[in-house]
Amino acid sequence: KPELQGVLHPANYSYTTRMAAMATQKFQQFFQANDKQFSIRFSTQTTLPEIKEGNAIYAGPIKNENQFIGFFNDANPYFNLSGKNLELSGHPTLKNSVFTFGTSLVDQEYAIVAKYPSIGNSEHFVFFSQHDIGVSATVEYFTNNDNLKKFEEKYLKGQKYFTALFKVKGQNRVDTDLKIEMTVVF
Repeated sequence: KPELQGVLHPANYSYTTRMAAMATQKFQQFFQANDKQFSIRFSTQTTLPEIKEGNAIYAGPIKNENQFIGFFNDANPYFNLSGKNLELSGHPTLKNSVFTFGTSLVDQEYAIVAKYPSIGNSEHFVFFSQHDIGVSATVEYFTNNDNLKKFEEKYLKGQKYFTALFKVKGQNRVDTDLKIEMTVVF
């Protein structure tokens, strides 16, 4: 219908996935419990100046080629996420490896959680996976104060930035098991 080209426009609202709704709820509860506020923005409608203005948390799938993947790759000295592959290379003690996302299994997947420096004086905290269970499980893990303390003591050891790879199992889009495969600090 070429006659409608100038009449029809995309809607200003977005539909959301279960992953996004659950992650947003967990973040809201965590921030509220710590007397902090945060704003919600849709990644498809977020501009580079908005990202540059402050710290950002992103929770979502890797399959949509979102702009946070580029920031992750730029800031990360050992990992590169491209398509369905997370590649580890150049680490002084870990062997080069490739982890593949996007298998046909929806009851088991990898999830990535990373904190890294970004443009300006900002930092990003990202949660990536292929299906719902990875992001949902890792957001739940990182919005628990006891888990945060244990993670910091066991893995960070005074370092500020990291990439953690998790294996998540679940059923019917609900996680049943979360295991840290590796955490690389920088």
